[in-house]
Amino acid sequence: MYFCYDFEVKNCPICTSTNIKKSGMIEKEIMSKVGKKIRKVQAYRCENGHFFQKGEIRKWTDSFIELVVFIYLNCLSLNVTINIVRAIYDIKTLSKQTILNFLEQVADEIPDVNSIDILFHPVRSGYLALDGVWFKFKGIQIVLLVCFDPETFDVIEAIWSLKEDEKGYTDLLAKVIKKMKTKNIKGIYKDILAFAIVSFTLISLIYTLKPLF
Repeated sequence: MYFCYDFEVKNCPICTSTNIKKSGMIEKEIMSKVGKKIRKVQAYRCENGHFFQKGEIRKWTDSFIELVVFIYLNCLSLNVTINIVRAIYDIKTLSKQTILNFLEQVADEIPDVNSIDILFHPVRSGYLALDGVWFKFKGIQIVLLVCFDPETFDVIEAIWSLKEDEKGYTDLLAKVIKKMKTKNIKGIYKDILAFAIVSFTLISLIYTLKPLF
């Protein structure tokens, strides 16, 4: 993890002096999923009087970051997330920018849909479910259109759109059909309702999308 440093300090990071000595321990407060913890870090002092520590201690652990992101994804509100976390841990330092930084860190580590397919080789039922989730981005309302397997809840494809309309879902289905091929699609559900689009409609849609792939 982030707190296991086994490298040897050889010089001062400020003046590069190699004449350094240990100078006690520094206590650092960090936030983890189970609450606040105190970790001790080795401190050093060089011949020129510069103090520094061994390695970098992050203020937040992975478990805490994942919890905050999980809370946000369930409420999709920065203010609500802050209030919940502050109520649980009694901390005042969590800000909207900190949460956005957490989301960016986690998002950078998540593989895209195609990478997940290559890695896990998902077996799909052949049925598609379509739905849209609205977000506010820089003052603009945008919708994430998602196609997933209603039996396994495996996300097949997703695209951003300004409108949740026929064109948006047509573009989404074009990507899905290109990935799954028409012979593997049995039916489509919209908003997870218990009905499938009849074969004629599906064939008509495929014909319309033909120039797109």
